Amino acid sequence: MPEKGWSNITVREKTAKTLKQIARSQQLTVDE
Repeated sequence: MPEKGWSNITVREKTAKTLKQIARSQQLTVDE
């Protein structure tokens, strides 16, 4: 089992990447 701190960092990184992808898709939609 990984430490809570390590898992929290991993979740934050995955969330950040997902948010960036959503932001990019929204920007593309607005540009269109």
